[in-house]
Amino acid sequence: MLILIAGVTGLVGQACAQAAFKSGHKVRGLGRNPSKLPKDIADRLEGFVTQKDVYDIDALNEAVKGVDAIVSAVHYSPVAVVDGQILLLRAAERAGVKIFHGASWNYDWTKIKLGECESYDNYLAFYNHARLSSEIKPIYAFTGGIVEYLLWHSPHSNPIDAQSNTLSFFGAGDEQLTWIVLKDLAAYTIQAISEPKAADGGFYYVESFRCPILELGRVYAQFRSAVSVILASTIIKNTFPTHHSIISQC
Repeated sequence: MLILIAGVTGLVGQACAQAAFKSGHKVRGLGRNPSKLPKDIADRLEGFVTQKDVYDIDALNEAVKGVDAIVSAVHYSPVAVVDGQILLLRAAERAGVKIFHGASWNYDWTKIKLGECESYDNYLAFYNHARLSSEIKPIYAFTGGIVEYLLWHSPHSNPIDAQSNTLSFFGAGDEQLTWIVLKDLAAYTIQAISEPKAADGGFYYVESFRCPILELGRVYAQFRSAVSVILASTIIKNTFPTHHSIISQC
């Protein structure tokens, strides 16, 4: 199977490419900067289509030509998740591609409404627009938090401050949270688009493990020796639901 991975240079995109290779599939990449790819991935790609931005229709048309499935591993920004994915979906329609894995890999945002959690509004907007306007039925994965992203690739939301050796969190810290590691995420994604009924779309729920944020911090400290003090965050009193209070419901 020839798989197009949009956003192949990113964290999830690279992991999905490796999983696809391991499963014997061919991979074509779509992104803005092929130099971001490590050599072991770049050398194995069937091809790489360079995209100026999400509105580069010519690049999209070239990228989807002849592929059997698409994995959209785009950045979580509104422009990429909504505009970028809609345009990629339209290109897939023109090319006759039926299998489309949408960007997701988070908590179950189908349980909330648009406007309740800003972090998930982008995904809800794309999901609803695709549902109402396209014959393609995308696949979505609900995995909980991505461990590698949270701890090493997301400076703005990393709960561990290496300088002060502290762990910050919302709530009591003992709430059970769902987590996934990249290798599992990628393997499940490639399996999902390989299923006989993948073109029927839908949702699937997978995880690597569950543990409270305090437990994650203790394990991190044990193996990394980076966190010596555990600090509970201030309880935020707000009439509007916060991201962390929302995901505990998802």
